[in-house]
Amino acid sequence: MRVLAADTSTNCGSVAIVDFDPSINSGILLAESLVTKRETHNRRLMVKIDELLKELGFSIKDIDAFAVGVGPGSFTGLRIGITTFKTIAWSLKKPIKGVPSLFALACPFAYTSHYVCPMIDARKKEVYWTLFKCNGHNGLEQIFPYSVDSPQTVVKKIDHPTVFCGDGWVQYKEYFWESLNDRVLEPSPEFHAIRSSHIAFFAARCIADGDEDDPVKLIPLYVRASEAEINNPDIKLP
Repeated sequence: MRVLAADTSTNCGSVAIVDFDPSINSGILLAESLVTKRETHNRRLMVKIDELLKELGFSIKDIDAFAVGVGPGSFTGLRIGITTFKTIAWSLKKPIKGVPSLFALACPFAYTSHYVCPMIDARKKEVYWTLFKCNGHNGLEQIFPYSVDSPQTVVKKIDHPTVFCGDGWVQYKEYFWESLNDRVLEPSPEFHAIRSSHIAFFAARCIADGDEDDPVKLIPLYVRASEAEINNPDIKLP
């Protein structure tokens, strides 16, 4: 099963193609691109997809399934990524799976025995975050809902040694270090970006088990209302 995945929830856009074998519940990463830029993802998402397909000698029709990060994160970025992948999956009649971006951010730490707190910068002095408990065997148990809060609120919820990751952590790391001290476990910088390869492999396992999304009904995980909704209560973003 060849899976094309992307995440556009932050400034770091990621696109990956993996080859997954359901019979062994594993596979290989064929290609992946991560680029951090301020410009919107609509200027580069399709370009990166096309580049990876050409590098592998594939066409879009050679892809068997699609996966996309659904947030929380940038409202504009999420709409670009999700709309693009919904359209492709629907037009090709191929399965699609949406994966929470914070879950993907925590995936590299599932083999630890610690708590993991992935955070995405939500602007307005807040972060999107959640908390996972890892079982040391590639298992993540979510023990706090996807939320948007101030760093001051987050620290009140941390009472165990915890791995922190994501651009939200990078933005407020000094405050967290000062507040939590020896409860902070900080990974190296490469772990603060959302890898679409993690989204691809998780989605592949879901799709192989018959768990996929309706491309028409798949929507972003916003967590909080947009500025447009706050200023105009009658407006509801899809």
